[in-house]
Amino acid sequence: MSDNQVSSGRLHIEAASTRETAAIAAAIAEYLDEETAEPDRAETWNNKRFEFAGRIRGLTGVSRRVPRDAPTDEWTAAGRTNRFER
Repeated sequence: MSDNQVSSGRLHIEAASTRETAAIAAAIAEYLDEETAEPDRAETWNNKRFEFAGRIRGLTGVSRRVPRDAPTDEWTAAGRTNRFER
């Protein structure tokens, strides 16, 4: 930002070019589409819960039941294994 854009504590913003305006509009539209769109396929534990439970048992020696609502990210789920039922 150049010194002539800020004076007396006020910010002066120059008008955006046509290309800049189009880029901003496209970015906002993409963001809004992502926020309102339904996920194509929600990630679930289907067919993976038992595999993950087996890995927990193999590493810790303790059997745990992986709940259906457990985080599907394995790193996050691994950090919560102490909350899973035995």
